[in-house]
Amino acid sequence: MSTVDVYVSKEQPSIADDASIKNAFYDAPTVVTLFAPRKFLYAESDACVAAENMLLAATSLGIGSCYIGSAWDSFDNPFGHETLQRWGVCTDYYAVLHVLLGYPKDPMGEIKARPRKGERLIWV
Repeated sequence: MSTVDVYVSKEQPSIADDASIKNAFYDAPTVVTLFAPRKFLYAESDACVAAENMLLAATSLGIGSCYIGSAWDSFDNPFGHETLQRWGVCTDYYAVLHVLLGYPKDPMGEIKARPRKGERLIWV
């Protein structure tokens, strides 16, 4: 790395930050790819809402999860095109995002919300 470290996340660097990371999916045992119709106005929003629900459900079950956006480029090559054809994905659909699922190496423990501060409430 250069003398100036630039991280997407210092807690969990991405392959853009750390050249030693060779697997873009962080060796997750399960990768879910959400596809949507290319010409549907709310395709990305709907996929993101579905992914959010998956992430929340996974957390409630003690399963680690990670959202990876811009999944279309995962299939933007000859091998990717062949894979989509083998899977039977219609050509008018595209990969919106990936959700990684697996049990974390370090147990997350119980996630507790921090106490709310009354003076920070905004009433509309």
